[in-house]
Amino acid sequence: MSHKDQHGAPQGRAGEWALSSGIVGLVGSVVPVVGEVVAAPASLLAVGLGLLGLRQYETRRADHVVPAVVGTILGGLGLALTIIVVVAMHV
Repeated sequence: MSHKDQHGAPQGRAGEWALSSGIVGLVGSVVPVVGEVVAAPASLLAVGLGLLGLRQYETRRADHVVPAVVGTILGGLGLALTIIVVVAMHV
């Protein structure tokens, strides 16, 4: 059973934020200028929030683990693609 706030809503929304940030990071990573400015921070944020979301699920402060896992994966892919695009543009 997850912890609920005073209104009965589950706490621990880091996984959902990780998923959103991961999508932004992955989509933005294929645009050269956007990748350097937006995608890299969004991807790093997705990985961090995804790991936090996994921890919240393990400690039963979040009901769903899938957004955290997918957000972490998308963030990692976005970060990798951003690095590839940046290296390719500066070589």
